[in-house]
Amino acid sequence: MEELDNNVKQIIKNMSVGKRRYEEKKAKKNGFDSIELYIKDKLKNQEQIKKRERNKLMLEEIEKELKIKAKGKSTKGISPPQKKIDSLLQYYQLDLLGEAENLALSIIQEFPMHQFSWKVLGAVFQKTGRKCDAVDANIKAVSLSINDAESHNNLAVSLQEVGRLEEAEISCMEAIDLEHQFADPHYNLGITLQEMGRVREAEVSFKQAIALDPDYEEAHNNLGIMLQEQNRLDEAEASFQKVITLAPGLADAHYNLGTTFQGLNRLEEAEASYNQAIILQEDMVDAHYNLGITRQELGRLEEAELSFQYAIALKPDYAEAHNNLGITLEGLGRLNEAEESYIRAIGIEGRFGEAKVGLGRILMLKGKHKEGLEQIRLGNGAIIFNCDNWEVIE
Repeated sequence: MEELDNNVKQIIKNMSVGKRRYEEKKAKKNGFDSIELYIKDKLKNQEQIKKRERNKLMLEEIEKELKIKAKGKSTKGISPPQKKIDSLLQYYQLDLLGEAENLALSIIQEFPMHQFSWKVLGAVFQKTGRKCDAVDANIKAVSLSINDAESHNNLAVSLQEVGRLEEAEISCMEAIDLEHQFADPHYNLGITLQEMGRVREAEVSFKQAIALDPDYEEAHNNLGIMLQEQNRLDEAEASFQKVITLAPGLADAHYNLGTTFQGLNRLEEAEASYNQAIILQEDMVDAHYNLGITRQELGRLEEAELSFQYAIALKPDYAEAHNNLGITLEGLGRLNEAEESYIRAIGIEGRFGEAKVGLGRILMLKGKHKEGLEQIRLGNGAIIFNCDNWEVIE
């Protein structure tokens, strides 16, 4: 575990600023509280490839046994009855994933070379988070029908999920070569290239997906995020506006538009977008936080306070929210409450320089000049010594 943590730290240390920002956004989007936890999860998934899970072993054994049984059978035994195939498709489309998995395995036991069942099984594994099993099932589906563009695309997605990006890129290209008008592999190629830091190529892929399917909301959204990261905010705005036109109930799109407006200093529009995101998804903690920042910048401190309180209620260890609540309370002249907020922020994130500077200001205002000056120095990166024995305090 310690070795894994060290690997995570090294990977993050070696990231460019742009790559780190992108990974932090992906971490939030995937429900992780920090980039460290997100990268650790990705590494664990890559480790699963080497260890192989129980389902893969079972499937390999089934395949070996049934290849032997299949020898000597007539050609009419190659494919299951159409009724079973229809049921399998129906289970998957209705999101009855347990039933779909059981039926797919049952069909594979009898018909190990039935490509569609492997294809559905790969999709089920993907949806249920069994990423390594999904890779294995999708590889099998591709091997049974090398001209099936959708299978290559499915394999690309599963390879992408376990961090095998170079292979994912190849699978996307295979799918595109087989079916030029298929938008999905262009989109997935964009995601893969984006993760590899090849943003210009990723942009071309997203735009190609949109050219093939103008209503492809995920492609518009990811293009917008990428443009936003490059500070091409006017273009990002257009992408997010298109997403909202296609999916007005998508809270993330309103949030992303809000951050774009905030970057353009169009604060009233940013506020409206954050409010809409919260209406659609009340527990979107970052929308509450950014709404607080926007109201703070607009000078509406009482409303900013409420927004930060909402964010903290949803995520009590949100150090930035505690810090900005402290700034807001300080602006309202409520120094004791501001001091408590700064202390909480520092308690969560011990090296939070801005919070230490804020705490130092409060202490200075309260006449505690020595303690206040020490906090300000710490917040600005100074090293404080105990002069009696020259021990480093921080």
